[in-house]
Amino acid sequence: MSDKEFDCVEMKRRIQEKLLEEWGDRDPEEIRRHEDQKIRRNPILARFWRELPKSKAS
Repeated sequence: MSDKEFDCVEMKRRIQEKLLEEWGDRDPEEIRRHEDQKIRRNPILARFWRELPKSKAS
């Protein structure tokens, strides 16, 4: 087993920092469209997305 300690708060901070660097200057609607496309291309998430009731998918 590794001696490293897992710090989920630090991991979240690093992820959020990276996302802000990547997407900070983009329009929120552009970000939403990009994330929607990523979900639809993912074989597991796309199936789940299609099975959601239409009222919740919008």
